[in-house]
Formats: sequence, C-alpha cells, structure tokens
Amino acid sequence: REARERRWTAAERYYYRVFRPAMRSIRRYPTSGIRGDAQYGALKRVLPRISDLGFSRWLAMRARLGHAPPGPESPKPDGAS
Repeated sequence: REARERRWTAAERYYYRVFRPAMRSIRRYPTSGIRGDAQYGALKRVLPRISDLGFSRWLAMRARLGHAPPGPESPKPDGAS
C-alpha cells in the first residue's frame, strides 16, 4: 500500500485522503434529529454515492465546475497573503 501511495499524484492524495473520508463522514450522519447547523446528513440527498464518484469522475466533476486539479500550491503574487 505504501509503495502505491508514493506513486500518487497530488490530486490522488487529495481524493483518497481528504475527499473520500469526508464523504464517508457525511454519509454516517443521520438525516434528522440533529439540532442546529450540524445537519450534514441532509447533504446525502444532493451528493452522489461514493461508489458513483470514482477518481476520474471526481476530476471530471471538478473540471466541469471550474476547479483546478488539486496540486502544489501555486506561487502567490508579491504582497499577497
């Protein structure tokens, strides 16, 4: 597993280490019975199933929405923070 992960691109690292675990967490929340702003379970109605959103489909969705592929931070212009 470690050898495979060493070959991952920045986008693959983001997908497997950040995006998929976040989707799994959202899927675990109940859809009702939680008070306040913690209604993450309501997102289940609008998010695709994890099994329907493999890496290539996730990249295509990001591109369609105008997001650059995750990667190394681009340099910031002088004076920007």
